[in-house]
Amino acid sequence: MSYQVSVRIATGSEHPTILCDIGNYTDNVEEMWDTALAPTTLRALHNTVCSTAAPLLATAINNMRSSPATYRALKGSGSLGDYEGALDYLVRLRQCCLEHPLAFLYITRRLT
Repeated sequence: MSYQVSVRIATGSEHPTILCDIGNYTDNVEEMWDTALAPTTLRALHNTVCSTAAPLLATAINNMRSSPATYRALKGSGSLGDYEGALDYLVRLRQCCLEHPLAFLYITRRLT
């Protein structure tokens, strides 16, 4: 399974406009993200406004950077994903939130 994350904004049409598609990343690193984001989780950020999410993501990024060995040890049993990829995913997501503070996060889990 994997996470699919994008940043979207409502434009009045039937579907929100995608401003950034962060793409998908394996959920084998979910424990890394959730530990770094505690007391929230990546999934809990679904529908969060970017201006609210950006500081939470900044804290998570700082947490991961300050203790790489701790986060590497949290990698799931699957062979996909790693500390560097998990960290990069959060960095790209935060950057998009900074560029679009009025947009919101759209986070889903995919079975593939």
